[in-house]
Amino acid sequence: MSLVSVVIACYNHGRFLPAAVESVLAQDYAEIELIVVDDGSTDDTPAAAGHYPAIRYLRQENQGSGAAKRHGLEASTGTFLMFLDADDTLLPGAVESLVRCLEERPDCAYSYGHQQFIDDAGVVITSRPRRAERYQMCIRDDPYRHMLRTNHPIRVSGAVCYRTELLRRSGGHAVDLEGAEDLDVNLRLAREHPICCNDRIVLSYRVHAANSSRRFVPMMRGAIRTQRRQRAFVTEHPNYENDYREGLKLAQTYWGTNVAREVLVKARAGEVRAALADLAVLGRYAPRAGAVALFQLALGRGTAQAG
Repeated sequence: MSLVSVVIACYNHGRFLPAAVESVLAQDYAEIELIVVDDGSTDDTPAAAGHYPAIRYLRQENQGSGAAKRHGLEASTGTFLMFLDADDTLLPGAVESLVRCLEERPDCAYSYGHQQFIDDAGVVITSRPRRAERYQMCIRDDPYRHMLRTNHPIRVSGAVCYRTELLRRSGGHAVDLEGAEDLDVNLRLAREHPICCNDRIVLSYRVHAANSSRRFVPMMRGAIRTQRRQRAFVTEHPNYENDYREGLKLAQTYWGTNVAREVLVKARAGEVRAALADLAVLGRYAPRAGAVALFQLALGRGTAQAG
């Protein structure tokens, strides 16, 4: 049985961390190395981690989730590697099913499963079935094309199991993509190697007010930087050109609309400096989409599609 390293990157999610840790400890897969990387939390994360002698607790100055995942990669010793966000939980059998996929498909760089959504209290959300359906199907076409076009990783990190050696060769997670590091590393691996799906729900993704995806300015910056970093590869493989352009347009429109809304909210609240700072980022990364969104929102017509 191959060793699996599970890295939990945590920043001020101490109240959720016990549930994440216990979901790993409850797995029926015997060979698991559990590492918690505390990204400079200022809450009770150290105390929460201290209740579990079975984990390796590592702490770093706050550098972001990409740096925390790189730290976990450097510390891990497993043949396979998973990254679980501290506010999410694994379902029973998740690790075993993801590893089995990779053992059956030695050509694949990583395997992924499906995810369901839970609320702050851990109750499964059933009110948005279309959103859930997007994350409960295997991608049958070219996965690189799919991620490039949708500007979204096939699954969030906790539903993915990597071959550690291939992840290391790829360079691991970027430290400057602020929430889009999973998309970046999954794109880089998928353009070089096959990936596989185990077609079962393995992760509960928690939806709450402090989700990183609600930090619209850094998310926009990270998403657009990630897409643009595929430019050189797409130039050499022009069959992906339309997918690249569609993904870039989607990122600029979706995140740009949300940032534009924040600009107007801050401006109307008298937070002029903050509004101008956000406007400067909007002008750099999504000038056209941002201008259209600001105009429409000012007229009361603009909306952002659900993520």
